[in-house]
Amino acid sequence: MVWGQGPNNQNAGIALEDENASKDIELVPGEWTFQAVGWDGAEPLLGTMKCGQTSSTIQGAEASVSITMSAAQCNNSLYSPGA
Repeated sequence: MVWGQGPNNQNAGIALEDENASKDIELVPGEWTFQAVGWDGAEPLLGTMKCGQTSSTIQGAEASVSITMSAAQCNNSLYSPGA
């Protein structure tokens, strides 16, 4: 799952099949913060949980956003309250 928070309280969320999947969505231009959570198991929600976060300025007709995910990043209080 990938979530985004953008300007003027804009939000976006998408589900991707695997770590190599991509999806086109329309976002308003401006500063966006994206968070992602996924698992590396053979079935949904199984295996090691991986998390990641990045920020990007969206402008123009097309933009690509990459998020580096790892198990260690799931210790961030964003993903694990009280961590």
